[in-house]
Amino acid sequence: MPQERPTAPRTMSRPLVACLVAAVGMMHACGDDEARQAVRTASIQFDSIAAGDENYRIDEALSGYKEIEALVSEHAGDASGYNQAAAVSLAQAKLGQAAHAAQELARAEADAGRRVRVLRATLSEYLTLSAIAEAASVYDPAEDLTELDRLIAIREADADRYAQQKSEIDNQIADLEAKVAVLRTKAVAERRQAGEIELSMIDVSAQRAAELAADAREFTLRADQHDLEADRIMGRVGQLKPSAAEISLNATNAANQIAMLERSKGEANERARASQEDASKARAAAASARDRLAGLANEYQDYRTGEIARMSGQVTGLLNRANTDLNQARDALKNTAEATRSSVKEALGSAWSRRATGHADAAAIFQSLADAGVPGGFAALAEQARADTDESLESSKRAFADAARALRQIRVSGDARDRLEQAALRLDRLGGNEPEPEFSEEFQEEDLGEESTDGEPPEDDQPLAEEDG
Repeated sequence: MPQERPTAPRTMSRPLVACLVAAVGMMHACGDDEARQAVRTASIQFDSIAAGDENYRIDEALSGYKEIEALVSEHAGDASGYNQAAAVSLAQAKLGQAAHAAQELARAEADAGRRVRVLRATLSEYLTLSAIAEAASVYDPAEDLTELDRLIAIREADADRYAQQKSEIDNQIADLEAKVAVLRTKAVAERRQAGEIELSMIDVSAQRAAELAADAREFTLRADQHDLEADRIMGRVGQLKPSAAEISLNATNAANQIAMLERSKGEANERARASQEDASKARAAAASARDRLAGLANEYQDYRTGEIARMSGQVTGLLNRANTDLNQARDALKNTAEATRSSVKEALGSAWSRRATGHADAAAIFQSLADAGVPGGFAALAEQARADTDESLESSKRAFADAARALRQIRVSGDARDRLEQAALRLDRLGGNEPEPEFSEEFQEEDLGEESTDGEPPEDDQPLAEEDG
């Protein structure tokens, strides 16, 4: 069966006050007059607090409970009915004080929760910075630089080959162009000679002119042959120049690629330098966050073991003393005492349950700090907090079981008995306990109106039978 969430200790309820007032009202006028007057005055004050009288506002209720404690404490005992009533009043006053202390404790626990949230945020910051430092520090450009050097070597070899090819073609073109120049010079000389011969033919005889014309044609023919050979060679030059341009382009591309690879090497080295710088900064920031974590965690632990433990001890101490006070109530006040005991034990179960929650929160954050490698012995603190959680849960379970058992000790019948059993079952669920057997069958209806044999009030708390427990 799922365990319900316990509530905070409650202030005195009107039903319990009504039970006490009714029981006191039915008491015989015997015993200590001072005790009788103290109980009646306490009952009036209880009623004012429970009713929310303006004289007992929330911020003043604590002083009211302390006044009641001071009023009845010296009269509490089991000597008479009014002494027993004083003991119940004393327990109820301590229950009210415990409720006020529980409210203060709740505020302190809320502050502890805030501290845990701050710790978790700082832990997240520390883990992030540590991861950044780790990622940055592991970057090594050696492999990238080796690959870049390999590519540069390949492209440099290509560039050298292109340069050699370009030089060879340029030399070929230069040689061929030089031959073309010689041939063109010879052709020009031959044509000039032919022209001179033709000019000399003007004043000569026809026969001589015919001879000179033959000589001129011979020079012209040789000039044509020189030009033809020059044209043929220029055709070869025309074939070589596109190859030279292609080789030149390849050489330029190789040089550009080498420059790009060299820039990549520089960027890799710069990235390595920047990564190491980033890693150094991240490590310093992570160390600062780790130190802050350790300081915050130690403050949180001191707060838990100091303020929280003190306030929690105050709550449980008041409730345990209230339970002890109730042991003095018998006879006519037995039902009222057991109803009050149930409230005390329920409040105690809630207090231990909240304490278990606080221990569990501490165990979780301490374990996270230990897992993150934050120095400070947090693994041991987490283990202790887990043990404290188990112990507090067991104490809570026992207290809720006692609260349910107290309700089942109340002597009632009919619908009141059923309502009390439902309330007892609720307490069993709060503590995660298996329900105990219902009211003992030995409590017969005829027992409810018997008189006590020692002159004390009858064992009858009928006002409780009118309540829901």
